Amino acid sequence: VGGVILEYVLDLFSQRAFEIISLLIAAAALVYAALAFKAAKHAIQATKDSDLSALRVKMQEGIAEAERALIRLHDACKETRLLWENRHDRHMPVLGNRLGFGTETDHIRELEYTGTKLLEDLAAAAPKAATSNADEIEAFIVRAQSASVRIERLKFRLDTPNSGWR
Repeated sequence: VGGVILEYVLDLFSQRAFEIISLLIAAAALVYAALAFKAAKHAIQATKDSDLSALRVKMQEGIAEAERALIRLHDACKETRLLWENRHDRHMPVLGNRLGFGTETDHIRELEYTGTKLLEDLAAAAPKAATSNADEIEAFIVRAQSASVRIERLKFRLDTPNSGWR
């Protein structure tokens, strides 16, 4: 009886060997595909995180460039103010009390204020690093570049004594 059952099982296994091996290969392929999918998912997330990090760095660079533009504006304003003071001292030494001097340099103060305000508005509009997405950061980078250029252009509105007086 025991030999007949064993012979029956071996006969059944030999008839279905190809199907059983095929099932084992298919199961192994499914496990491998699941692992590959999981690895791909992790790679995509790592790429997204890396891209966001690069955008955040670029965002910080944009803010820093706007700050440097404001420093250059302040330097240009300081130089222009000194030109006005030297002109006033050369042409009106008798007055000495600087009557009327403030109106010649009012525009300098206004330009400095405008530049500072542009930078403050830019800093206030900066997206929060933890909650921002790529689109928000990219839009902010464009805004930072625009603010930087606008601050730089303020220097061209400085009125020096040579250009205003003949």
